[in-house]
Amino acid sequence: MKNKILIVEDALSLQEIYEEILTQGGYAVTVADSYEKAIWTIREESFDLAIIDVKLIEEDINNRDGLRVLSVLTKLANKPEVILATGFEGYIGEEEKKYAIGILQKPIDNNELLKLVEFGIQKRENNKKSLESWEVKNLFRNIVAKMSREHLDISDILQYILKMVRSLTNAPYANLSLVQGNELLIAAATTGETGNRYLIDECVSGLTIRHHKTVNVPDVREESYKKLFKPDLRSDTRSELAVPAIIGLDVIAVLNFESPQIGAFNNTDTFLIEDIAASAAIAIENARLQQSLIDQAKHVFQLSDISDEVNAIIREGSDAVALKVVEKMHEFFRCAKAAIYLIHEGNPPYYYLAAQKGLSKDYIEKSKKIDLSSPRAFVARTSLPLFINDIENEDEISVLTDSDFVRATAKSEGYRSFLDYPLEVQKKIIGSFVAYYDKPQSFKESSEEAALTKMFADHAAIALENARQYRELELAKRKEKLAAIGEVSGDLVHRLNSPFIAVKYNVELIERRYEEKTDQYLREKLREIKRIAIDAIEKVTEMKEQVRGDVVNFLPVEIAELTKKAINEISIPDHIKLENKLDKKSLPTVKANKQLAKVFENLINNAIEAMPQGGQIIIDGKVNSPFVEISFTDTGIGVPDGWGEEIFNVLSVFTSKPARGKPGQGLGLWYSKAYITACGGEFPPPEKGKDNKGSKFIIRLLIYQNQDKEEG
Repeated sequence: MKNKILIVEDALSLQEIYEEILTQGGYAVTVADSYEKAIWTIREESFDLAIIDVKLIEEDINNRDGLRVLSVLTKLANKPEVILATGFEGYIGEEEKKYAIGILQKPIDNNELLKLVEFGIQKRENNKKSLESWEVKNLFRNIVAKMSREHLDISDILQYILKMVRSLTNAPYANLSLVQGNELLIAAATTGETGNRYLIDECVSGLTIRHHKTVNVPDVREESYKKLFKPDLRSDTRSELAVPAIIGLDVIAVLNFESPQIGAFNNTDTFLIEDIAASAAIAIENARLQQSLIDQAKHVFQLSDISDEVNAIIREGSDAVALKVVEKMHEFFRCAKAAIYLIHEGNPPYYYLAAQKGLSKDYIEKSKKIDLSSPRAFVARTSLPLFINDIENEDEISVLTDSDFVRATAKSEGYRSFLDYPLEVQKKIIGSFVAYYDKPQSFKESSEEAALTKMFADHAAIALENARQYRELELAKRKEKLAAIGEVSGDLVHRLNSPFIAVKYNVELIERRYEEKTDQYLREKLREIKRIAIDAIEKVTEMKEQVRGDVVNFLPVEIAELTKKAINEISIPDHIKLENKLDKKSLPTVKANKQLAKVFENLINNAIEAMPQGGQIIIDGKVNSPFVEISFTDTGIGVPDGWGEEIFNVLSVFTSKPARGKPGQGLGLWYSKAYITACGGEFPPPEKGKDNKGSKFIIRLLIYQNQDKEEG
């Protein structure tokens, strides 16, 4: 768009000279030959420059119409620059000279005319941009206020900032990049394309950051800049202007402008953008601070939700809690891999991988027992958090005892940085959690992120410790309960044993004394009483062995192996088919001891007794975390309707005779349930078998955890 010049001149010859010279110079010229016409013209349109003849009527020695026009122009809001033309400078007062950029002497010198016009137009442009700059600064203040009121999204704010700053230049392309560690992130762009990242050492904007000053590159294709040129927006870029936005001593962002023209940006552009960059920096920092506060609030609420989820599964044990924490680490820290390491308080103590996500099987295998002198146990030894932004940076990993090992491990597992944070409860380190990243990061120990990391660590540590204490409390309760059961049972066994033996001996005495005198009916009843007494003595003897058994010291038990031993202790009748599916399955070890075989023997014997005409027994198992479920299914006569928990009642051994077989089996089931409960497992009432035939007993035993090694 051409700059507009108003010529206020009554002499036709001078009008023609002005029009010819200025039109050839690329200006749009309008002529007014009187005061009235000049006033009417400036009311209708605005101009960049006015050349005014001081005396519009040369014949009138007292005429000052030109100065009257000047007086009107000075009162305009959008006043043009003014050049006064005169044959005698004495006509112009000192006050009028203040409003003029120059005095053009008549007769007119063409070169002097063009110099004054160019100077006036340049001043006009500078003034316009200064005005725009001032307006943009006010807009930034409004942006800050608007952010506080409306909580605008940071991306919208940055895009708005870019739009305002770009209005000061003629640059067709622009972007605003945020400094993040050793990278620049394009956060706003005229094309709308954001999210690209560039290393600071590999782009023109990086020069701005390294030198803390504006970089104006007339031609980015020149050899000295060619290697640094990274066209952020278009491949046709030739010139580039990068201006830093600085807070304190730090460059927090770069305002970048690009043009397909060589040398598109001049000193005026540089001055204006630098002038506005400080306000832009404040607006950006406020936007980031506000976004940070919003993000922190979201993270605090997220932490509360995570804490609720983790605490809800405390009863399932430390392993389940550790797995849940690792799962939530992926969400909270947005890391590629995650792990929980805990300290095993053995003799000697050691570090072990309690839970993980994303690590290799080889790494997991090697992490079952880690010496506390290992680099991986640095946090456990020192109680200090470890922030490694880039494993390739020797200075960062020099704090570790074996940096080569750390670098080799990172390479094999595919991570580039990590944070290792201690898990602490009541000033005692119980382990640490580690978040692994596949790219360099910018962890800051004093940042808001570090505070959130500590909050996460505190929640995780408390949950893990609560799970451990709950497990110990439950174990103590079970031991106490079983000890009480054992005491009552021992007393009951002692009280029952003698009367049953007395019944047996008295029947034998009657049989010998009245062997020939008793009738057939009485002999049969005596034999029945004797048989019942002998059977009761056998059950009481069995109960004595069971009650004396060790049920409080738990070890890892291989289910398949123990089941084989239980089967081998039993004589399986020819008419019974037993199928042991556990041989073909790989199940984790369970928390129990050798007494578990007695429980299995009891269930198998019960099934055999329930199938006098023959049938099938199927033993199967599966993982149902945190348990291993073992099922015993038979095709026998089943359990009567209504027999739920009643089947485990110790008194049923003497008061009832269930339909499943011989009297007294309730004693074995009572003991089995007491034992499984003491192990921390579950033994619910039996289910109906397939097609409502037979019965299905299910035993749930806890999967053995590393922390169980010293329990009991």
